[in-house]
Amino acid sequence: SALNTWYNILGSPSQLTGWSLSEGDPCGQSWTGVTCSGSAVTE
Repeated sequence: SALNTWYNILGSPSQLTGWSLSEGDPCGQSWTGVTCSGSAVTE
């Protein structure tokens, strides 16, 4: 996804807990800094 690519470009910073280089669900896994409404990323 675009968020995984962005995370990789940033160099996988440790501040972004819960993020993953592989496919993942930013809404289901509560990625730091990501806000969701249901299963849709809103921020």
